[in-house]
Amino acid sequence: MSKFIIVCAARTGSQMLAGVLAQHPALQAPTYNGEIFCISKAGLCYPEIFDFVLPDNDFFGVEYWKKRALPGHIKSAFKRCDFIKLLYYHLNPELLDCLKDYTLIHLKRRNKLSRFFSARIAEDRIGNSKHPYKCNYSYSGQKIKIDPISLQSSVKWHDEQEKQIDNMNPLTIYYEDNLEDNINKILSYTSLPKFDYKVETQKIVNTKMCDLIINYDEVKEYENNYHCVRQI
Repeated sequence: MSKFIIVCAARTGSQMLAGVLAQHPALQAPTYNGEIFCISKAGLCYPEIFDFVLPDNDFFGVEYWKKRALPGHIKSAFKRCDFIKLLYYHLNPELLDCLKDYTLIHLKRRNKLSRFFSARIAEDRIGNSKHPYKCNYSYSGQKIKIDPISLQSSVKWHDEQEKQIDNMNPLTIYYEDNLEDNINKILSYTSLPKFDYKVETQKIVNTKMCDLIINYDEVKEYENNYHCVRQI
């Protein structure tokens, strides 16, 4: 069996995927479905492996993790678990360099607009004043207005992170694909037997973007340049 790392952007279904894998009888998973760099002290699985303490209910942006997420943390975590999850904003040059020594599962989301929209919904639920991806947007019930410039910037940044991981030849799976198929790909890739599981989380957005975004037509104009809008 290969120990492995799930690498992904936020809002790509990683909690659902890791939650299923954590049910595998042959896998020892951290308490928070593989995420070792959690946002709250309560969610941090093994605080003794780190050289810092995360305050409760606080967020840290990209610049924080560039300095604090270290290869040694991954090595220490793997003493107690068989898989972990890293989000793009955890990555820094040192972490990226050490990832080549591990088995990688790259979880992507084809529809970049849906990912961006989902992040905005999560931002509103958690509290946008503390969110590391805070950007200009207006919230109105279940419909939001998206700033196309912020969307462009987000897509460009995420594309750059994707390319860095793709260059390491990971197993690539997609949020939009059938969950059972994705699980089977991972089991085959890591030489794990099949198992019975249940899905305990649900997708947040199941409605077409054109029905949820106030200025959808404006946002769609950027599709040709950024390939981030696809109706679902």
